[in-house]
Amino acid sequence: MSEPSDYELSKTAKIKEKEWSFIFFTRSIGLISALAILSVIGFVIYKQIELRPKLEWDFVEQMYGPDGKLLKRPKEANQSNEYDAAKASKSKTTADLKDLDKRLPELANVLEEFFEAKTIPEILPLVRDARRVRPLIEDHYHRHPFQPRVFNGITWAVPVDEPGYRFAYAEVTFNDAPPINVVIELTDIGFLIDWESSIHYSEMDWGDFIKVKPTDPKIFRLLASKADDIDLTSNASVALRIKLNHPSEIGDLYATVDPNDEHFKLLMEQLELAKGKDAPVILRLSYSAKQSAIDVVEIHAVEGKGWLILDRTGR
Repeated sequence: MSEPSDYELSKTAKIKEKEWSFIFFTRSIGLISALAILSVIGFVIYKQIELRPKLEWDFVEQMYGPDGKLLKRPKEANQSNEYDAAKASKSKTTADLKDLDKRLPELANVLEEFFEAKTIPEILPLVRDARRVRPLIEDHYHRHPFQPRVFNGITWAVPVDEPGYRFAYAEVTFNDAPPINVVIELTDIGFLIDWESSIHYSEMDWGDFIKVKPTDPKIFRLLASKADDIDLTSNASVALRIKLNHPSEIGDLYATVDPNDEHFKLLMEQLELAKGKDAPVILRLSYSAKQSAIDVVEIHAVEGKGWLILDRTGR
């Protein structure tokens, strides 16, 4: 069999060169198409991130310090720019929410993203007081799994009259869970949700607290009712028994307080507003080593207003 001629070899080489050129061309087109698709997806994600409320960490740190507390108290502030800025922010009122009905689509978008979030990084930009609340979120989801819900809509939303704040209260419905009520704050970066009250944050599960009976105080969001039939507006120095229960867990506990003790002034005000029954409160509780009754606890502190922390200086 004769060897292929130079012409035939040259022809074969040209055919292979064309084949490789075609393969290179088609692969290049495929790569360019893939990059174009990824660029479009990246742009869409970028716009979504740009449009959602953001945490301006530098501003938060300037206002509240790295631990979430105000850098200066009023008596220390003098002419401090930081304090002046914080005071100006607090001067805003619910009058700024007079157009709340027109902003419901914006609010719905934030609530949908909040309730359908599956991770802490997803939920943090949507939470009010996020710098202070972040360790609480991490603690809670260390003890409990995330439970995303399929957002359905807002039944109603109304402004809340709290001087110095722009709060709203809304009922949110879901496709896979019962409706709940949530507190929202309108901030300079948009609507943010009060995460703590939305899940009744407590430092310990109520059932575990009853079972373990710790003597070191733990913070709880509870419902308080007067267990004794006495006049809450009376100035008489009479011990008042308070019944405490968790809004979503089983078990009643009791505590005894002096209605005239300044330490319990906030508790008495909230009980009076609730007509003595199911007042939402934030309490620091513990069992006493000296107390033998299994359903009696001590109240060490009353914090916040209802289930909200307002002063941004503690839990």
